[in-house]
Amino acid sequence: MNSDRVYKVQDRAKHTMFSIYSSAKSYKSTAAEIRGRVLELKESLPKGTPYYVKSFLYGMEEVLQADLYRYCFEFCYTVDGKLYSTCKKSDRYYEKHDITPSQLQARSTANGHYWTDTDKPYFETLKD
Repeated sequence: MNSDRVYKVQDRAKHTMFSIYSSAKSYKSTAAEIRGRVLELKESLPKGTPYYVKSFLYGMEEVLQADLYRYCFEFCYTVDGKLYSTCKKSDRYYEKHDITPSQLQARSTANGHYWTDTDKPYFETLKD
């Protein structure tokens, strides 16, 4: 694969990766949905794509994923069917609702990462 073609492949893949994560923020996608789109992108790379282009995409994915955790999620506990956050900036921060950390731990039925200010979980729960 010549260098012009490699550049075009990498550039297209880079823009697609940005698009995947940008739309995930807009639509509050689950981890599985994002992962599926990223896998489709990686599988669509032409045969003979250099390893450094693939490595570049893996690095991009890590940075964009870290960005989601830093700015888009809050860790919440479910207590009596209601979400309480561990993020002090959140309106549902547990201390704002007079819940202590020990009460939060003792009374919670579930926990996980949620898109900030929504009830949409990032990780889907498995159903039996």
